[in-house]
Amino acid sequence: MVIKGNEIEKSIYIFGAGGWGRVIFDIASRMGLSIIGFLDQDPNSWNQIIFGKSVLGNENILFSNTSSIQSLIIAIGDNNRRKKITIELQQRNKQIELLNIIDPFTMVSTFSSIGLGVMILPGVTIQAGSNIGNGVILNNACSIGHGSNVGDFCHISHGAHLGGEVQIGEGTLIGLNATVLPGVKIGAWSIIGAGAVVTSDIPDRVVAVGVPARIIREIK
Repeated sequence: MVIKGNEIEKSIYIFGAGGWGRVIFDIASRMGLSIIGFLDQDPNSWNQIIFGKSVLGNENILFSNTSSIQSLIIAIGDNNRRKKITIELQQRNKQIELLNIIDPFTMVSTFSSIGLGVMILPGVTIQAGSNIGNGVILNNACSIGHGSNVGDFCHISHGAHLGGEVQIGEGTLIGLNATVLPGVKIGAWSIIGAGAVVTSDIPDRVVAVGVPARIIREIK
């Protein structure tokens, strides 16, 4: 913990030293957060310097008795891995706070709810009555229509748009520039392809592509 004047600055780290981690570092900096360093599972990244900050090691640092980490941003694009690390952290070190990263250039309704460990990039719009789960990524310029629910660990990609009252299950990926029409329900751990237009409900664990979106395979 660092004391600056009368303020206490939290010890904040980013988990993920790849491209996504760098994007999140940039947003965190523009939010005025001071990042101490990075963590990453890849030993090849350890001891690298990224934007003046060191990659200190892997997740074992989080669970060390001597860890000084107070707050963490899990900047991993893969939905499954992000969920796994979040659950492990909650089970083994509940004292570490999971931060939300919300770019200053977004429109988030005060009448919406946002979980923990959420990352919201520039140009995102979240309308009133929407619920965003834990560990969700809302990528550049996507929009969430009124009364929609986005499940935990989803990723809504660049330029994708959800109409009003849309339901998205846990871990689902909505591809670049895809559109989900109002009232449609999409199951858990599915993938909606880039540019797809989803006009009817989609079940769990499938890949759907095209206009209108059609299921092309199951995900085992």
